Amino acid sequence: MSNLSRSDLILYLHASAAFQLLHAGVELKIFELLHKKQLIAIDDIAKSTNLASEAARSLLFGLASIGLLSKENDSYKNCDAINELFENNEWKLFKSMVEIQAYIMYFGQIDFVESIKQNTNVGVKRFKGKGKTIYERLSADSKLKGIFYNYMGNYSVYAVKYFLEKIDFSADKNVLDVGGGNGENAIAIEKRYPGVSITLLDLPVA
Repeated sequence: MSNLSRSDLILYLHASAAFQLLHAGVELKIFELLHKKQLIAIDDIAKSTNLASEAARSLLFGLASIGLLSKENDSYKNCDAINELFENNEWKLFKSMVEIQAYIMYFGQIDFVESIKQNTNVGVKRFKGKGKTIYERLSADSKLKGIFYNYMGNYSVYAVKYFLEKIDFSADKNVLDVGGGNGENAIAIEKRYPGVSITLLDLPVA
């Protein structure tokens, strides 16, 4: 039996709005500002982000209402989870995850229901360019291509240390890295196992 509550249903219903608040906070560097200053008044946040006073007040109210910020009198600070991202040097990865969701994932997900019905990726047609896959089409848009590969590179830097804890390449002479991207994983493997020869395989766009 599912343990979902009515509150959980409300979260799912308004998840897109919650994400847009998160994305605005990331895009306007509000979380980074609060990380540096800890506790900042609304007017100072508005000035730092070049937002009109009412716009800043609305955004900060929204961010606080979903728990990303906490309010003390007329000032705001980051929630503990956001602070942990900065303290653990994970903010760069998290920021790139928000960006790929905002500019790429959300766009294609508009056609999710139709993709299920047709059993094919309908949403990929929303991206300009040629090809049947998102990888091919992103090559036609330098901004989206940069966002995608920035995320992939950041994720590789974050994940490879855990990957190397589980996989032992000491007995291997050759390694094939399929989807090797910018070589972050290959570089990390070579540093740990200098005798291994590594071949990267990826699409030309990468």
